[in-house]
Amino acid sequence: MGTHAASISTNPKLPYDPRTDFDYLGIRLVTPNIMIVRKGFPANTLEEFVAYAKAKGKDLKMGHNGAGSLAHLTCLFFFQLAGAEPTYVVYRGFGQTINDILSGVAAVERTPLLPDVPTSKEGGMPEFVVESWLGLYAPKGLPPEILEKLREAVAVALEHPLVQTRFSEIGGRVPKMEDRGGDRMLEIVKRDVVRWGEVVNKAGGVDAK
Repeated sequence: MGTHAASISTNPKLPYDPRTDFDYLGIRLVTPNIMIVRKGFPANTLEEFVAYAKAKGKDLKMGHNGAGSLAHLTCLFFFQLAGAEPTYVVYRGFGQTINDILSGVAAVERTPLLPDVPTSKEGGMPEFVVESWLGLYAPKGLPPEILEKLREAVAVALEHPLVQTRFSEIGGRVPKMEDRGGDRMLEIVKRDVVRWGEVVNKAGGVDAK
């Protein structure tokens, strides 16, 4: 997702075009993005957090792990939807962010690892869906028969129970059949290029926040 969707908006010197320079084999893993606050924070639900963010404005601090990172873009997208403007704090990594923070899931469905954490839709913000995805791709121009064999191999592997179990253990899921093929992956890349481009443009660029 980062290298083949958001990258066009975050890197003006990108040496490739993810929409035209690759043959896509398929999406293999989708993971939800999770919003967290420190224990004892005044807001206990997504709705309460939005209200708090609007009231606090720049006094609210929101951590992310670098300009142009998916965490950063997710923050920008969320606060654009919420109509609030916090102060962004950049950290070197996610672990450092967690140490300083010491909720809701921006996904279509609840993650089995956090079954009691509601989705953003359940929290009153259905348009806030940000799931990270990982996929497989190859250089553009593979012989059709090779491309088809690789796509079939990916499809078979994703149906294996051990693969699905392992992905679930690490907090992700295998996408539905209609959302995992190579052609569908290209559609999602093109969709997300537009989506993140709109977010970045509205923010005035990734270095502006």
